[in-house]
Amino acid sequence: MVTLIREHRPFEADGKVLVVGMPGMGRVGQTAVEEVMNASGAELVAHVYSTYFPSQVLVGRNGRVRLMKGDLYESDKAVFFIADTQPHSAEGQNEVAFEVLKYLVKKGIRAVVAGAAFVMPEVSTRRRVFVAGNEDGIIDEFKRLGAEPIEEGVISGINGSIIGWAEYFGIPGATILGESWSMFVDLNAIDYRGAYVVAKTLAAYLGIEADFEPMLKRAEEVEENIRSMAKMIGEYVTEKIEREGKEHRPEVI
Repeated sequence: MVTLIREHRPFEADGKVLVVGMPGMGRVGQTAVEEVMNASGAELVAHVYSTYFPSQVLVGRNGRVRLMKGDLYESDKAVFFIADTQPHSAEGQNEVAFEVLKYLVKKGIRAVVAGAAFVMPEVSTRRRVFVAGNEDGIIDEFKRLGAEPIEEGVISGINGSIIGWAEYFGIPGATILGESWSMFVDLNAIDYRGAYVVAKTLAAYLGIEADFEPMLKRAEEVEENIRSMAKMIGEYVTEKIEREGKEHRPEVI
C-alpha cells in the first residue's frame, strides 16, 4: 500500500503547529479544525493520497469525479490537515498519520494538536474540554486554557494515533476533545456545541482571534431537530409496545 503527498505550491512550516481534524464521532474535531482553519485565512498547499482511503470517487458537478483524499492548508501560525474520510483500517490510519508527520517534520513543525470528541451518554449545554498528550509540557499548556486531563481510556483514529507518532518523531502532541452527546453519534449529526469549545481552545492556543458564536446558533438548530426526532421515536416505540401488548393479550372467557 502507498501514501503520497503532492504539493499544490511550495511552503515551509518552520516553528508552526500541525492541527489535525479528521472526520470522527459527531464530527467534533473536523468541524472545529475547519472553523479555526477558515478563521486563520489558511491556503491549500498539498494533497494527501493513499491506497488506504476507500476505493471510491466523489462525484461533483457535471459528472466530474475525484479520489477521496486529505488536504494540507497553511496559515501564518499553523498547518492544517483535514480529509474527506479516514482509512477504515488501523494499518491505514497509522500509515497516513506517519507519512504526513514524516513529511511535515522535515519542513519544521514544532508540535501537533488534534481535535476530537469525548462522547458521553448525557451532557449539559456547558460542554467541557479534555486533553491528552505525549508530554507534560503541552498538557499543561492546555490545562491553562481550561482543559481537563483525561485519566484513562483510548482515543481512536488518526486524531489519536498521530499524537503517538508525534512522540516517535520527538515533537510534543496533544488531542483536544470536546464533550459530546452520544445521540449525535447515533444519528450521524454534527455536534456544533462540542466543536465550538474545541475551536475556542485551539484558537486560544494558536493565538488566533475569531468569532465562533455562529456555531452556537447552528448547535441550537441541530439539537432542536434531535429532540424532535427523539420525541417521535419515543412515541412510536411506546405505541408499538402498547399495540403488540394488545395483540398478544390472552382472551379471558
